[in-house]
Amino acid sequence: MAAVSNGECTATANNNALTFTSYQNYGNLQVLPEQFGIEVYAAGVLIAENDWREVASAVVNGLITAEYLGISSSNVDALYNNPNTNAAIKRFFGQQPGFFTGLNVPPNFMYSVIKTVGNYGEIFSRNLGPYGIQRGYNNLFNNGGHLIPIAWQ
Repeated sequence: MAAVSNGECTATANNNALTFTSYQNYGNLQVLPEQFGIEVYAAGVLIAENDWREVASAVVNGLITAEYLGISSSNVDALYNNPNTNAAIKRFFGQQPGFFTGLNVPPNFMYSVIKTVGNYGEIFSRNLGPYGIQRGYNNLFNNGGHLIPIAWQ
């Protein structure tokens, strides 16, 4: 990628998010809309860190589930404090047994996560939206993407 920034080559192929965020200061860089492939990215955790892996996985899946359930940073307090919120959302928030059991975290930890950073869609929009990156495959399945919330017990 250094060759692009040094003017030694005129084209390169890369992940759109990486291209946008790494080369945003190069005024003559044009990112083409065509997609040449599908690369899957995921958080990596050391094998010996089982507890951390479980929590990291729960957070990623929780962010996707929150978006699917319609929970966002702007309505998280209202949903959390409403006694009439549906059972799935109450389980998600740890107010009823169900989601995220067996983790060494407070039952309502996803409430804090969503309140702090928002759901998956909010994070995507905030960090990649300014670069014009479309959600595409990083959208929920019911919006044409590949993200499917986990069916929690």
